[in-house]
Amino acid sequence: MGHTSPVLPVLVWLAAAGATPVFTNPMPASPPAVRRSSDCAVRPDGGGGVTDEFITYGGFNGAVLQDVPYYRLLSNGWGSGVVVMPPARERHSMAYDHESGFVAIVGGGNGFNVFANVTLINPANAVTAPVLPATRPSARIDAALVWVPPLQQFLYFGGSANVFGTSHMNDLWSLEVADGGVTWKALAIGPSLP
Repeated sequence: MGHTSPVLPVLVWLAAAGATPVFTNPMPASPPAVRRSSDCAVRPDGGGGVTDEFITYGGFNGAVLQDVPYYRLLSNGWGSGVVVMPPARERHSMAYDHESGFVAIVGGGNGFNVFANVTLINPANAVTAPVLPATRPSARIDAALVWVPPLQQFLYFGGSANVFGTSHMNDLWSLEVADGGVTWKALAIGPSLP
């Protein structure tokens, strides 16, 4: 007998500014499918002159997903501008490069395999998968990825080498995206690792 997950509504909660935050649910129309194990990034410029775009990708809802829905605060609606979808994936890492407007998606898995690839979504929502250099982190799921403006690079930390989450990592890498390619560099961290 298969496992069935309960169907939960997809909600976006907004916090109003002020001394005492008040949360409201704007009830956007046409939300994406329910999911777990997806990731998201905020594109404050939204690309194409749109502001405040929350973009998510993939996840799992009985099958591994590959859609790229976004939520736009100003219009209070969900949509998807990506025509060619990245490969289906869950438990990946995702962050937004505020300088170039790219969303980077790294690693993840599909329930059986764990990946090391990088997928980029540019401001026009075109998807590319740059060729990976020989020096790069090993394939992993559940790692942290963040854009660091002073470095003009992403930092990528930790994760697990298998879908069971039994082989944990604590290595730190920088990821630079330039001219349609990527460069990885292993970074030394202090003598005491977490």
